[in-house]
Amino acid sequence: EDFLKSGQKDNAFIKHERESGIPDVILYTSGTTAKPKGVMLNEDQFDENCTGFLKHLHITSEDSAIVALPLFHSFGNIMALVFCRVGATLILLKQFQPKLILSSISTHKATFLPLVPTIYSFLVDLYSRGGYDVSSLHTCISGGAALPKALLKKVEEVLGITVIEGYGLTETSPVVSVNTMKYGSVPGSVGPVLPNVEVKIIDDMGNPVAQGEVGEILVRGKTVMSGYWKRIEETKETIQPDGWLKTGDLGHLDEKKRLYISAGRKKDIIIRAGENVSPLAIENVLMGHPAPAEVAAVGIADERIGEKVKVCVVLRDGANATEQELKDFCRKNLPAFMTPDLIEFQESLPKTATGKIIKSQLK
Repeated sequence: EDFLKSGQKDNAFIKHERESGIPDVILYTSGTTAKPKGVMLNEDQFDENCTGFLKHLHITSEDSAIVALPLFHSFGNIMALVFCRVGATLILLKQFQPKLILSSISTHKATFLPLVPTIYSFLVDLYSRGGYDVSSLHTCISGGAALPKALLKKVEEVLGITVIEGYGLTETSPVVSVNTMKYGSVPGSVGPVLPNVEVKIIDDMGNPVAQGEVGEILVRGKTVMSGYWKRIEETKETIQPDGWLKTGDLGHLDEKKRLYISAGRKKDIIIRAGENVSPLAIENVLMGHPAPAEVAAVGIADERIGEKVKVCVVLRDGANATEQELKDFCRKNLPAFMTPDLIEFQESLPKTATGKIIKSQLK
């Protein structure tokens, strides 16, 4: 209070002029598949993204949000900005830990919780043991990676809340699409595209695909970055002359114009004996088995068939499963060519500071 009294109400913010072309901020990509790249963005782009985001999320000044996501990451950054935009209460946590998150919800009576999928699995297991009151919480926002349908359903059932899944990337400030609070979760979908963003899906030849067909997701709009910091060639490869940004993600649009991340990253596709294998499809199926807490599928070089499918699995506390059991589960729920060749059990999976699995370290 003394600090506030020392100020003057008529003080105005002074905006300093600077050279054109200099970004307001450089946020780095997560670096799960390659070396992190600096993304050049401006404050107007964050403002534009908040405007579009709020068309799908009904947040008021009465709400409060637990933000355990790092603010140097685009997801954590936009979550903080969008809640501040409406005057909601923001509870920032120093540690990205399920125990602290649950206790903070109880203490601060939080209504919103944005998180990445890898944390939800551990959060649900911990909550199931008892001792935490999350009755104030009504909405979780999931982003940063695909959320398996089985995990989404489990989070909603165990916590008694609605999970709103969205999609974005640092290069687009970051939100591209998100399910609306009006209609709630749509398992498998990352929602309708924001009203101030354009999306199209193209094939390998660059031609638009028909509705429902899978292709690479392209994004255009005011929220698209100006480029990568000191990486001119990579910028040219990513942003087309007409402004469309190539995301490298594979997805499709349904009849209601909702976006789906159908096959994950284009670079992650495993070529096994001439067949395209989606790691995301394998991961989604295995997360439907009761034993795994985390799953990551990768391709490993093989002289005979090009690449073999390797899956790394972290089991839930107290759970048991054998390699053959999980292979049989995949065989029942996937085409034969997508059945993993190798399943490796691990204590934990390598992750970035934002909770994304670093697949390059699993090969």
